[in-house]
Amino acid sequence: SDATSKGSKNKRSRSNSRPSSSSKHRSQPGTDQEWTVTLDPSAPAGIDIRGTRITQVEPGEQAAMAGVHEGLEIAAVDAVPVDGEVEIRGRIRSAQAAGQLYTLTLRRPKAGPPPA
Repeated sequence: SDATSKGSKNKRSRSNSRPSSSSKHRSQPGTDQEWTVTLDPSAPAGIDIRGTRITQVEPGEQAAMAGVHEGLEIAAVDAVPVDGEVEIRGRIRSAQAAGQLYTLTLRRPKAGPPPA
């Protein structure tokens, strides 16, 4: 049987699980261009989106408390890349309906070359 009460296994178990608290988890991979925030489905995220861009963040809501701000783009929901608002909203609603925490992968918009 798999005992999780032993020291090393218990640590591993905790690191692989999502946090039990609301939205304050934030991790940054090796680049400062993408990072994740984990949000609690039982509370409003407090964001408005158009396409993949975050257009408004409600002060005091969990996304704002996790450092999300206007202008960022949502690249993925629960590590699944997303292409637009309908897909983002659908994946978030599915997680909320299941009562599961969900993770948004955020990125700064890419600065392209000026138009020719």
